[in-house]
This record gives sequence, structure tokens and C-alpha cells, in this order.
Amino acid sequence: MLTDVAYTLQTGREAMQKRIAFETNSISELIIKLNDYCSGKRNFESYDNVCINSWLSGEEINWESFYSDSDVKPKRVPLPSYPFEKKQYWCDSFFKKTITPPQIKLKTLKSKNNM
Repeated sequence: MLTDVAYTLQTGREAMQKRIAFETNSISELIIKLNDYCSGKRNFESYDNVCINSWLSGEEINWESFYSDSDVKPKRVPLPSYPFEKKQYWCDSFFKKTITPPQIKLKTLKSKNNM
């Protein structure tokens, strides 16, 4: 699954000007690193990997070539979209409807309570 997430992010998304990379061995470790980053803990790792450093500095990488010799090619998986675009895709009309609870006569409840 982690390989599928990496493959999706590498090949299925447009590279942005601002970039970040995480070296991780599990989804749970990735979640911890993402949560740390989102909560302001910006302790970036330094990488010995030339490819990672090249990508972080803005170079384009042919990510497909990394998987060409692989016995099992990773697949793209659905991931959340870019959240900072400030576009909402909610159905506003759905949320504007006022939901009225059913009206129950108080007298009916009293008589059932006295049983």
C-alpha cells in the first residue's frame, strides 16, 4: 500500500513549486510525519539520496523509470485532492434545506407515559 501511495503521488499528480519529501517504511510512520508537519513541527530530514534532493530542488524526475524493472508495478490509488485551492464542491442546496423534526403532540406523549 505504501508503494501505491508513493507511486500515485509521483506519477499521478502535478509537481508543485513547493515540495516536501518523507522517507518512511510504513503508512503509520507516514501519518505520524504528516501530522507532525501539519502541526508545525518542521524538522526536515536531510537526504543522502540524489534523486530526492534533485526533486526537492525543483527538477523533474521520470518516476516511471523507477518501476520499470519491478516485478510488480504499483497501482494508482485514490488520494485527497489539493486542499489549499479553496474550492468547495459541496451541494449548497442540500445544506440550505431546513430539516423540520416531526411534530408530536404533547398530549399523546403524556397519555403514553401514564400507561
